[in-house]
Amino acid sequence: ELLFVNSGDYLPPAEVGLAQANELRLTTADGLSLVAWHVPAPTGQRTLVYFHGNAKGLANRARIFSQFVQAGYGLLAVEYRGYPGNEGSPSEQGLYNDARAAMEYLTQQQGLQSEQIVLMGRSLGTGVALKMASEYETHAVFLISPYDSIAHVAQRKYWYLPVYLLIRDPFDALALAPQIDEPVYIFHGTQDHIIPMEHSQLLYDALPNDKHYIALERQGHNRIDFAPIIQTLQRTQP
Repeated sequence: ELLFVNSGDYLPPAEVGLAQANELRLTTADGLSLVAWHVPAPTGQRTLVYFHGNAKGLANRARIFSQFVQAGYGLLAVEYRGYPGNEGSPSEQGLYNDARAAMEYLTQQQGLQSEQIVLMGRSLGTGVALKMASEYETHAVFLISPYDSIAHVAQRKYWYLPVYLLIRDPFDALALAPQIDEPVYIFHGTQDHIIPMEHSQLLYDALPNDKHYIALERQGHNRIDFAPIIQTLQRTQP
């Protein structure tokens, strides 16, 4: 209950300034119907598959999504189970199933090739993005305020409790890191007190291949300037 803060009402994209997004329903392998927003990419551009953090829903990310679309990228954002607009209850394995539904939609129904897809996760969603990177070939992975594991973040915060015995959804990103073949770009605010930088540095150290660490000076966890992230995206274009 502390991890998944899935409150709020569902608002369609047209009501939050993202009228160019198509509202979809994707079906997961375990039979749930999930809302997703899709902005097809312009010719020659890539599609960002975005996995958001633990609080609220897609409508709260509309301003961020608009920045990506205005920069010329396509976008697919699937809403997690149990979050606004969706049935079900969130869990680690459940979120992975939700993400797979998004990836299958792009690769099977839309016919996108691996080079046309960039995975992007923020906070909780970074673990989901890494899980997809371990299962699907993509152009690159962008992680914003990531962790080594949710269990480790919680254990350091609540050092006086046996968190490893209590947490049901550990999201062990560190265990996934050696499996990642794609280039990985990590962005982390130097003043992040929710997931301190030391957690993403552990993750960075465990990544085997093409990896980049960008410290966002004087930025915290919930307020991030996406301009450097978009600039880095643009530099990864062929």
